[in-house]
Amino acid sequence: MLLFKLLFIFLIFKTYAIRHFSKKLYRTVVTGNLTCKYRSRGAYTLYVMEGSISYNNGRILTERHLQYGYGILIISSTYSCKKPNMFVKIIHTCSSNKNQRHKVFIEEINKMFIKRVKPYRLLAWQAKFNLGNTELSNYPALYLSRYMKRRASE
Repeated sequence: MLLFKLLFIFLIFKTYAIRHFSKKLYRTVVTGNLTCKYRSRGAYTLYVMEGSISYNNGRILTERHLQYGYGILIISSTYSCKKPNMFVKIIHTCSSNKNQRHKVFIEEINKMFIKRVKPYRLLAWQAKFNLGNTELSNYPALYLSRYMKRRASE
């Protein structure tokens, strides 16, 4: 009987530890509308990344090639033990004055828009990180939030 009780207690602690220290699912939703006055047609690349916000570092969670002028709705998720650092990276080719140059925009996603979700409740409502109506040719490259007025996300 004592052996049975010890085995039962061991199983309870083991399942608690597995549940407590396992990786949890985190999700973010990104919306917006991006345009370029020099390129009415064409595409840009939008990444949702996790990790360090520096130029070359980070793990790609979602990669989309999108058309200018159309709305964005991207849902990205990752498994992590704690709430991850996520950011949006936009690679845009601007061709003003016949000089093509690549611009990279980076926008950090606020932690309040990164929510933990249960795997069986993936369709639950969640607040969206809104990039707004942004004209990409108006801003110097790299960090959008330095040059843009902060918009209210939904």
